[in-house]
Amino acid sequence: MDTPIEQWKAIKEYHEAQVLKAQKMLDEFEPKEKPLTQAEMKKRIIEFETRTAFKSSWKKNVNEGLLENMQHILNEDTYHAYLEVDVPENATEEEKREAEEKSKKIQAYLGPFGNLAWQIFVLKVIKKLHDDGSFYHDGEFDTFEDTAGGCDEITWDVGVQIIEAEIQ
Repeated sequence: MDTPIEQWKAIKEYHEAQVLKAQKMLDEFEPKEKPLTQAEMKKRIIEFETRTAFKSSWKKNVNEGLLENMQHILNEDTYHAYLEVDVPENATEEEKREAEEKSKKIQAYLGPFGNLAWQIFVLKVIKKLHDDGSFYHDGEFDTFEDTAGGCDEITWDVGVQIIEAEIQ
């Protein structure tokens, strides 16, 4: 008969083995790259502004909703629209196959909606818009809260440009 200490050691060994099995399963099925938090994304966006005179205004606008506004524009519907490749009605089988291949490349580049690859894409769009001066109008930063001015179209076009350049 086992002593109480031997029984406790056996229980400990059993549970350690179970923890190793659980970790192995998590490693196998859990995404390798975890999505960024909103705070991490905002930190990266704030770092886009390197001009001393504009840093505080840029940070203020990022903290007042710029990222969330961009995520509202670059939403799940936009994601799916980026995956759709136009094919004319009278397209040949070759053209249809090419469009399907292009869509697969786009999907591989963007990854699933909301994952790290998609978040990096959103950051690239924001970076390009920032670098192009699209967030700065009439002496003030624009957070793209009001899409009536065409900022959703501008954002879409920049996204297309980035995708086209990346999937070549």
